[in-house]
Amino acid sequence: MTLVGDGYPPNLDDLDLRLIGFLERDGRMAFSQLAKELGVSEATIHAHVNKMEQRGIIKGFSAIIDPEKLGLSICSIILIMAEPKRLDHVFSRLREMDEIAELFDVTGSYYGVAKAWTRSQQELGRLLDKIGQLEGVVSTNTLIVLRKYKDESGIRLKL
Repeated sequence: MTLVGDGYPPNLDDLDLRLIGFLERDGRMAFSQLAKELGVSEATIHAHVNKMEQRGIIKGFSAIIDPEKLGLSICSIILIMAEPKRLDHVFSRLREMDEIAELFDVTGSYYGVAKAWTRSQQELGRLLDKIGQLEGVVSTNTLIVLRKYKDESGIRLKL
């Protein structure tokens, strides 16, 4: 099945797409196993992975860590209102904060959305104080996550 004409970039072939699917499920899968699963040589797998790394399609390989197992039991979503002229400064400072796992520039009533992990409500309070004191931050609105129903960092290719 060719997906190139189905909204996927024309510089990816079917093998690339199937390879991405396997790597998303298990980034540690050996090239020999990938070659066997996909019916091609190990050298072909190596060449396709290298090509996708060089193009920035594959940004790297890493372990997926469960923050809660490390004592980071409070996940919060922080909506950030900022002065438009100070937005670059605010985002630059927010990127430096270890507690912030994800940061987005968004449309709507807020300029930024951050996902943060903290050990306690007190630690979250200190983080919010630190964010509120940044030059250019007008206000924040914080949502504490009660339950996760889906937690995937990757994309899903419809193969």
